[in-house]
Amino acid sequence: MAFQFSQAGLDDLNGYLKHCPKKEAGLLYALHLVQQQAGYVPDEAVDVVGKLLEVSRSHIEGVLTFYTMYFRKPMGRNVVTVCSTISCALNGALDTVGEFEKQLEIETGETTPDGQFSLLKVECLGACDKAPVVMVNDQKFDGVKREKVKELIHVCRKRAGANGSARA
Repeated sequence: MAFQFSQAGLDDLNGYLKHCPKKEAGLLYALHLVQQQAGYVPDEAVDVVGKLLEVSRSHIEGVLTFYTMYFRKPMGRNVVTVCSTISCALNGALDTVGEFEKQLEIETGETTPDGQFSLLKVECLGACDKAPVVMVNDQKFDGVKREKVKELIHVCRKRAGANGSARA
């Protein structure tokens, strides 16, 4: 199925582009809008964005592989990212990842069968002084040791049940 921006998304993008010196400058914003609408950046959307912004597919693919905030496949409603850089690793991030894998019964890079959680390891969430750091969607959690993982998952599930949205 071909990707098309919603009218609201297209209006938003066009409004943003008015402030850009070149169309290409709106690439990150356009990809953000795609992900907001589709939940990830499908191949078809890369072509659409490329045409709109007059940017090559290879350039867009390079951007998508550089930034960990863009997803190339459907993700769970709660995307759990665990920082794995040196500060977090030294403070137990690998144990934290292992506990998420155990509690969610998935491996890193997978999504739970119910579509509620995806688990990723990322390089640097920019909070070395609060290591190990975890993000669930757009919310950062500091000092997440193995013992806090079960509680964090419970909070996310509870929020999903309370408002029908699984976003943390």
